[in-house]
Formats: sequence, C-alpha cells, structure tokens
Amino acid sequence: MVSFYLVYLIINTNLLLTMIMQSLFRLVKPFRLVFLFLLVTIASAVTAQEKPVPEKKMEVVKEPELDKKEPQLAETLPSKNQPPKQPSIKESIDYLKKHPKEMEEILSDLIRTENAERLALLLPAYQTVPGYDPSVIEWGNAIIAEQKGDMTTAIKLYRKINAALPKVILLRFHLSRALYRDKQYEAAKFEFEKLRTEEISNSDKEAIDDYIKEINEKDNWTFNGSLNYVSDPNVNNSSKKGTKMRLGNGVLTSPGPETARGFSYALSADKKWTQNNGRFVALHLGTNGLYYLNNKGYNELNTDIGIGAGLGTARFDVEVGPYLQNRLYASNDNGKLSQYSKNIGLRADMSYWITPQWRYQTLAKLSKDKYIKRYNRLDGGNHQWSNTLLYLANPEQYWYTGLDYGIKKAQEDFDSYQRLGLRFGWGQVWKNGLSSNLSVGFGQKKYAGADPLFGSTKRQDKEMDVGLSLWHRNIHFKGITPRLTWQYHLTNSNQKLFDYDKHNFFVEFRKEF
Repeated sequence: MVSFYLVYLIINTNLLLTMIMQSLFRLVKPFRLVFLFLLVTIASAVTAQEKPVPEKKMEVVKEPELDKKEPQLAETLPSKNQPPKQPSIKESIDYLKKHPKEMEEILSDLIRTENAERLALLLPAYQTVPGYDPSVIEWGNAIIAEQKGDMTTAIKLYRKINAALPKVILLRFHLSRALYRDKQYEAAKFEFEKLRTEEISNSDKEAIDDYIKEINEKDNWTFNGSLNYVSDPNVNNSSKKGTKMRLGNGVLTSPGPETARGFSYALSADKKWTQNNGRFVALHLGTNGLYYLNNKGYNELNTDIGIGAGLGTARFDVEVGPYLQNRLYASNDNGKLSQYSKNIGLRADMSYWITPQWRYQTLAKLSKDKYIKRYNRLDGGNHQWSNTLLYLANPEQYWYTGLDYGIKKAQEDFDSYQRLGLRFGWGQVWKNGLSSNLSVGFGQKKYAGADPLFGSTKRQDKEMDVGLSLWHRNIHFKGITPRLTWQYHLTNSNQKLFDYDKHNFFVEFRKEF
C-alpha cells in the first residue's frame, strides 16, 4: 500500500513538474536563448566541480648555449685567399703611359673634381706621352696654383687656356672664381655675367648669381687705374690751317692744329657699406688727367668725389647721390695747373638685367657749371641723360646701342646748346685669342642762339666718332693686358672754323687692385 502511494506520488509529482515546466517554457519563450545559455553554464559549472583536476607535470626548458660559437668554416682555400697585390704609384703611372686614353680620362675626372694632389702626380707623366694635350697640362697646373693660393699664376694659365678654348664652361667658371678670389671683383663680375648667358642649369645660374650678389655686397675698397700713351695730332680741335671765315668787319683765319704727345691717366677708388636686403651707402673718389711732354699748355687734371645710396641685387642696381667735380687747366706753356671750373650736381644710375642676355643701363645727371671769372659766361646748368641697351649674344660676342641727350645752359644763347647722340658697339672674342671692340657714334649739337661775331646763323655741329680696340688675352703682365686703341673724331659744322677731324692712337694699360 505504501508502495502504491509512493508510486502514485512520484507519478503525480512528475506530471506536476511537467506542467510547471511547460508553463515556465511558455512564459520564457521569448527569452529561451538566454535561458538555455544559463542552463548550459550551470551544468558546466557542476560538471567542473565533479571532474577531478589532473596533476600538472613540470616541463624542463633548456637554456640556450650562449657561450657556444658556430665554427668558422673557410669560404675558400687559404692558399687562394691572399689580398690582391696593389700596384705601386710607379707601376700605375707606367701603365697609364702605355694607355694614354685612360690617362686622359683620369685627368679629366681629376680636373673636374679639382684633385690637385693627384694632378701633381700624373701631370709630369702625362707630359712625356707623345701627342699630349697642352691645355690639359696648363689647366691642371692652374688648379694646383689656385689651391696653393698663387692666383697670379692661376689666372694667367686660365686666361691662356680660355683663349684657346673659349667655349668650355667649367674652365670659364674656374677663371671667374680665380678672379673673384684675387679680389678683381669687376673683372670677375663681367666674366660671371657672360657665363650666365650660356645654356646651363637653373642651379648653375643660381650659383653664379650668388657670386654676383656677393660682389655687389662687398665692403672692400675697389681701386682701378689706367695709364695710356697718347699721340694727339689736333690737341686744340682746330680746323685746317688757313681755313678762313668772313666776319662783319674782316676775315678770321684758322691757325691750324697743334700736336701733343704724352700720357693720359686715371685712378679711382670706390667703397660700399652694405646693409640688409641689398641696401648700401657708397663713396666714390676719382681723378684723371692729361700730361703732354711737348705741349704742356694743354695739360689738365680733373678730380671728383661723390656719395650715394642705393639698392643692389644680382640683376638690379640703382644708386642716387650728389657729386662734385673740379677741373684744373694749364694757364701757360710751362704746364702749371690752375682752377678752371667746378661742376656740382646730383647723379642717378640704374642697371637692370632684363634676361641673362639683355641689360638696360641709364645714367642721369642734373648739375651746374661754375667757371672762373675769365670764362664765367659759360656758367649755367649742365644736364645729361644716357641710355644703353646691351645684348650678350654669347660669351664671345656682345652688341650694344645707346641714346644720349644733353642740355648745356650758359649766360649767352650762342654758348647754350642741346645735343642728341646715338651709339653702337660690337665686342668679339676671336678663336686665336684676339679680342676686339668696335664703336661708332653719331651726334648733333644745336646752339640756342647766333653768335654776333659770326652773323645771324645759329651754329649746328654734326659729329661722328669711331673707335677700335685690340688686345690679346695671352699677352698680359701683373694682371694688366695692354690694348691698342685707335680713335677718330669728325665735327662738321655750318660754321667752317669749327670743322675739324683727328685720329688718335694710343696704348692703354688698365689694372684693378
């Protein structure tokens, strides 16, 4: 009976539990996934508690054998692993003597890299090779001299090679740089400006511009001097002897030209004080004159001083400032100089490189002349305006043209005039080392009034100037290259007493120091 009730109770209990579970399942159906997850988690925990934990075995880890080295196995047989035998300098030179093309290639690289030490070793050997190139020897020796600080020798050699090889850009750069290092700044600047016209890379142009800018900003004193032998066949600018002109009360006859032989000279000193951004203040001092040996009555001496302020870059320069000029003239045949005139005024000049080939320059002067009492009828304003356009076709050739205008005021109209001038020039570097400069100029001078002494006709002069200079780049001494210069002047006036022409030939010596 007890068993029956026990079975009955178990069955009813199971049914009851089943009903309860079904009810709960329907209730949590929306959350069945969460519910199942919880059940699985609980079951796992129970299982884990019931499962015995196995005993962990200790693993033995071997320490790396740090002190044990890998065996050094031979890469090749020891008998074949001897270092290669290095040829001695003598053996290398002997080899290159037998292979001159290889030697020239090596020398070319040494010149390009300016390796003076190696050049000093190889040049004597190369000079013994039949048919060697003298320009290679001279270029190498120039590099050696420059690195030793012997700029005089270096410049001499660079000029000589440049005369034979005027189109080698690297050579011309070496020459320009040597001139710069020798403090011949104006000559160096001129060479750099010519070099800039070549078809070179932008980085090369920037390097050249840096040199030009540095020259423009130099605070050093710059000195220039020249001395020329002069033979003037018409020092008094006279018409031909016997030329007659009828006046109101008679006839005036020309006494004819006078000759003079002697020297012309010039010396200038310039100083700049540069500021930031290319600004500067400048001082200019100069003197020039003529000293004749056989006609001292025409000796003269001119001095000038000027100050200015301006702005300068590698391509642009402008300066403005006052100046004073003083002129002394011989008063008699003993050549003693005395005061003749003074000129005081304002000067402005500008230079601008439009492109590496084209440069425009302009110069303007506003001034007043003051003469001694004997000539004070010439007192008055003296204004000039000059314009020049330069074209550097290439480093061996340049052309220029200029337009000039001037006004001279005086106490009398017949001493006052206006002048208009036109100039042309051509410079050429020839292959044989010869250089030339040819210039031609034309001018017309119109006077404001008629001189009563010559009637009612206003004077008009037509002028022509021709100049030719020749020099050889291989002929120089102590940095001075002599120039042979010929000049011709012609004045054709409507008043015949003022007609004259003359040839002038002289040897010119210039030096920057």
